[in-house]
Amino acid sequence: MTRDEYIGEFHALRSKPILGTHTIGVLTLTVGPRNWTLRDSGPNTFQGPVKKGPETRERIHTALMKWLDASNVR
Repeated sequence: MTRDEYIGEFHALRSKPILGTHTIGVLTLTVGPRNWTLRDSGPNTFQGPVKKGPETRERIHTALMKWLDASNVR
């Protein structure tokens, strides 16, 4: 997947409930009532607390962008 496809898939989640497990390419996003985790099939894992919906989505977006930069996805 390209960088734009990852970002597009994440933005497509805005119309869906955030709680649950979502797959975005090689990433797995798991959002529970208290914590969220974004991980790939390797050692990269990002996590944080669940706050209000928009704040949680923004933190996950930031983690996604860090992963894209670190993984050199173009």
